[in-house]
Amino acid sequence: MDSPQTGNSRRRAASSRCISKGVTPPFSQSDSLTSILIGTEAEEVLAKTQRRKVLKPRLAPDPNRAILVENAVFNQDGALSCHSEICLRINRIAPYAAARRSIWRDSFQTFAPLRLCERLFCFLFEFSGSSRYALRVTSIIIPLKHDQGYLKPCIEACVTYAGSNTEIIVLPDDPLPWNDPRIIVEATGPVSPARKRNRGAQIGKGDILVFIDDDTRPRFGWLEAALAHFKDPRIGAVGGPSITPASDPFMAQVSGVAYESWMMSGSERYRYRPEAERDVDDFPSCNLIVRRCVFDTVGGFGTDFWPGEDTEFCLAVVKKGFRIRYEPRAVIEHHRRPTLAKHLRQLANYGLHRGYFVKKFPETSRRPAYFAPSAMVIVGTALAFGTLMGSLECRWLLGFLATVYAVLTLISLPKHRLVGTAIVFLSHLTYGTFFVMGLLAQKLPEEKIQ
Repeated sequence: MDSPQTGNSRRRAASSRCISKGVTPPFSQSDSLTSILIGTEAEEVLAKTQRRKVLKPRLAPDPNRAILVENAVFNQDGALSCHSEICLRINRIAPYAAARRSIWRDSFQTFAPLRLCERLFCFLFEFSGSSRYALRVTSIIIPLKHDQGYLKPCIEACVTYAGSNTEIIVLPDDPLPWNDPRIIVEATGPVSPARKRNRGAQIGKGDILVFIDDDTRPRFGWLEAALAHFKDPRIGAVGGPSITPASDPFMAQVSGVAYESWMMSGSERYRYRPEAERDVDDFPSCNLIVRRCVFDTVGGFGTDFWPGEDTEFCLAVVKKGFRIRYEPRAVIEHHRRPTLAKHLRQLANYGLHRGYFVKKFPETSRRPAYFAPSAMVIVGTALAFGTLMGSLECRWLLGFLATVYAVLTLISLPKHRLVGTAIVFLSHLTYGTFFVMGLLAQKLPEEKIQ
């Protein structure tokens, strides 16, 4: 192992050689590379890997773009390797690159104090979270079948709160008349949301992919709060809560209140209301921000399931060694189903797929909370049958359990308690029944279509 003095001497020599070539030297505390590469010089700089092997990265030359490579490791053939602590980050910072090349480069090469200033400036530039991550290019991807009246407010909020380094990609079934040049609209035909999201990732140029639904509306500070987590290269994705808008009709409000209650969502109610920051391994794609290299590493969304494609995607991200972070400040408003029938239809679909995923993806689906509604349905049905058969014990036990259930549900609901209790009961009944159906199913309908 090198002594500290020898290591410092080598780093100083390497920095001098980089400066003599007009390339910003790396300022890294480990053997990973952290440097700003400009234009065709990006092809000339060699990446030092953790194996201490010098390999040449394959980066497309562009004199009008600076490329920030952080903690990058390349395979034996020179292709980029991306895993839990190693990731490529690209920022388009053409003004900085042009100014540095055209004005200061010759001066830095000839005057030592200016070279020192350059090193200090680049150090501050690279390690300041505000400058480095504010310049990220993000692609907001919105899949939908057709406009239900929510798309315009959604896009307006994205344009207002996402910043100038953002592109918005809308993927409806049929063409939409949209004259805003900032919005990319591509008709995909009647395909699943997973295929639309994958197509949006192909179209998008951002190194951060933002997946939201058309019936959502981001709030102020939503994207900035999520992007701050990508300072940690181990973070592969970030999700935030989707709350119920105050403008929703009464039944949608009750549906939202039911989702927020711990009797309905258990330990996962943080999806519907801001709670403490944490790591998660399963999160809805209606508000999911993903690092592009992670998206490419796992191969995008699987197209066999809907809903449930986000469960498959998040599990793949975690299996690759990345973390998914829940950020309570990354809030969006998500419109709930406006009628009871649509709410229960949604719950039936959720229950069917979760029951099937117990066999397909047991790592995140074989949890006691997912079995609880089905257990309630089975026990309740057995006690009701015993009551009909004249069993006094079954009648007393059924009455006791029903009373406890009603009291706990009333306590868990912050408002709309009477109607909300009925909604929670019907939701449990529907979800539990279809969960058993999914558990017994050999294949789901969409798999048979494939």
